[in-house]
Amino acid sequence: DKVRYSGPFVRGRKNFSGPYSFEFQYASQDIVGRPVDSPRLADDFEDQRESFLLATSLLQQQRLLHLSVRQSEELDYLSDALFAKVEQDFFNGLQTLRIAYGRTWDTVTEFGNSEEQDINHYTLHLGWDILWSKRQKIRLDYQLNNSKGALGDPYAVAIVNTQELAASYPRNRTARSISVRYQSYTASGSSISHQYRYYRDSWDLSGHSFGSIFIAQANPRWNIQGHYRIYMQNGASFFNTNAGEMQQYLVNDKELSDFQNYELGINLRRKLSLIEDFIFSETYLNFAYTVQFFEFDDFEVNNKSHNSHGNVVQIYVTAKL
Repeated sequence: DKVRYSGPFVRGRKNFSGPYSFEFQYASQDIVGRPVDSPRLADDFEDQRESFLLATSLLQQQRLLHLSVRQSEELDYLSDALFAKVEQDFFNGLQTLRIAYGRTWDTVTEFGNSEEQDINHYTLHLGWDILWSKRQKIRLDYQLNNSKGALGDPYAVAIVNTQELAASYPRNRTARSISVRYQSYTASGSSISHQYRYYRDSWDLSGHSFGSIFIAQANPRWNIQGHYRIYMQNGASFFNTNAGEMQQYLVNDKELSDFQNYELGINLRRKLSLIEDFIFSETYLNFAYTVQFFEFDDFEVNNKSHNSHGNVVQIYVTAKL
C-alpha cells in the first residue's frame, strides 16, 4: 500500500517599519491512497489538505514578541490554532528565556458518522538558551501538552478475536517532554549540533530521540547540510494487534505501537547571483534528499510484521527582497 502527497508550498517574510515583520505561509496537498493501518478507507481514497499561516513579530531591544494564527482544512478535519511567544535576553545576550503558549481548536467527523466532534489542545513551552562561549551554545526546553476530546485516528480500527471494530481512544491526554541541544561553530562558518529529547504521556507512551545536524560552507556559492535522527518508542498501554477480550480502550494504530525510526538526509544550497542582479538581494536554489526507515516491533498487517521506508526529494528556491 502507498500514500502519495503532492502540491505547492509557499512561504514569505518581510520586515516593515524597523522592528516589525510579517510572515505568511500557504500549502496545498493532494493525498492519494490509504495508510496500512486504516483498512476502513478505500484503496483509491483521495483528499486535499490546505493550510494557511499568518504571523507577526516585534523586536524591542532585548525582547522578541511573536504571534501567529493557522488554519488547516481537509475532508474530515478542520483545525484553527493560535500561538504566542516571548523571548527575553539577559546578561547582554549571553542567555535567553523563551515562553510560548499555544491553543488549537479542532473539529473532526468520525468515519461513517456525520456528527462532528471537538478537540482542544493546550501547549506550554519553556526554554533557556545559554551562550557557553564564543562558539558554543546550549539550549534547554520543556514542553507540556494537554488534549481533550475525540483524540486519535478516526479511521483506525481495533481487532478483537480477528474481528475489526472501530478504535476506542481515551478522551484526555497529557504529555511532557524535555530536550537538550548542544551547538558548536567553527571559524570557517561551519557548525554542528547534537540533540536529545525524552517524551512521555498519560497513555504510557514514551520515546527517545537523538540527532545531529552538520552545516558546512564549501565555498561562497555552495552550502552543504547533512543530518541524521534516531527515534525509539515504547507503545501505548492499550495498543493491541489482536486482543482476546474487550478492554475499555483498544486500538491497532501503528503510531501508538513499539517502533524505531531512522532518518538520514542531505541538503545542497547554491547561490544564484544572476537573478540577484535584477530582483533579489539573495537567492538560493536548494536540493534536498531524505530517506526514512520504520521498523515496527508489534504492529502487523495480515499477520505479518510491518516495516516501511520512504524517500523525500525536494527542489525549491529561497529569496530575500
